[in-house]
Amino acid sequence: MKYRPRAHGQSGLSLVELMVAMLIGLVLLAGVVQVYLGSRQSQRTTENLGRMQENARFASDLLSRELRMAGFMPCRKTGNFANVLNGGSGNTLTDFAGGPITGYAEGDDTFPGVSFGSSPGDRVNGTEAFILRGGGDTTYAVNNHQPAASSAAFFLNDLHDLQDGDIVLVCDTEQSSLFQVTNANSANVTVVHNTGGSVSPGNCTKGLGSPVTCTSTGTPYTYGDDAQMVKFEAVGYYIGVSRSGETTSLYERRASISSGGISASSRELVEHIENMQLRYGEDDDDDGSPERYVEAGSVSDWNNVVAVRLGLLAQTPEAVANNNDDREYVVAETQIGPSTTVSHAGDRRLRYAFNTTVRIRNGGFE
Repeated sequence: MKYRPRAHGQSGLSLVELMVAMLIGLVLLAGVVQVYLGSRQSQRTTENLGRMQENARFASDLLSRELRMAGFMPCRKTGNFANVLNGGSGNTLTDFAGGPITGYAEGDDTFPGVSFGSSPGDRVNGTEAFILRGGGDTTYAVNNHQPAASSAAFFLNDLHDLQDGDIVLVCDTEQSSLFQVTNANSANVTVVHNTGGSVSPGNCTKGLGSPVTCTSTGTPYTYGDDAQMVKFEAVGYYIGVSRSGETTSLYERRASISSGGISASSRELVEHIENMQLRYGEDDDDDGSPERYVEAGSVSDWNNVVAVRLGLLAQTPEAVANNNDDREYVVAETQIGPSTTVSHAGDRRLRYAFNTTVRIRNGGFE
């Protein structure tokens, strides 16, 4: 019998079946990639929103705390105040009689030491700024005051850390004075407030009474053993070009006071704070509550400012939105949009306006 080989059927996949399988695989892979990219974008957006909120909250909390303590003195303020520094009332940083706070509107280029510009540290056009003045955290109790001595001096209850050139506030229930320490020894309790010496700007008189008379003895006043003393501080805040040059930041400009004089330097605090706007609440009838909130240029007397509406516009570090931001934000009553008078960049960054009202606990002089 003759053997006939058995016919074999087709084995494996045809070209068409391979192409269909590859197509299905590509579709599935594209779906996986799309899900991954969407998840990654969602993660970036979430991270950026978190950083924006963290930056804005830190900046808002910091400024609120500083505003709340503006004008601090350990005694009740009266109308009897003497600034005996040489040129004291003419220096914005030390003009404590001018009020615990001074604001600068978005077009005001007189903020001390910083101009509008595009270099790192420069002020950003369309943003506001302000300066705060007041006493520091440490209070020194006065035991005795001898203003008539050849070197007018305070004697404190305890050792102190004051240094030559420090500017200090001293006060009691009737009088307050601002002067520069001409001699201080941390090994004893003495603080001298004489004229002359090697400190700058120095004192125009050793008399600490009101009104100020710039002669050697001036207007005499003797503080009693109920008087208290604090180191004077002045600090400003503004929105400036970041050190990286790629964004904007909240800056601090703090006065540095020493025997060599009064200077100030800027320090970057928080990145991605795009704008700051403020409204100042003035108390015209001495009831402790503001009658109105006005812009910096409309404040009639900075000593009457008892509250501040603070607004910050924060942005995400990266451009994570799908489209350019065309929204308008209300920042302390100022409308900020891509085409408003005070504007934002209108790029693909996300933004949020943080607004709060802060009560100034220590008002200005009567």
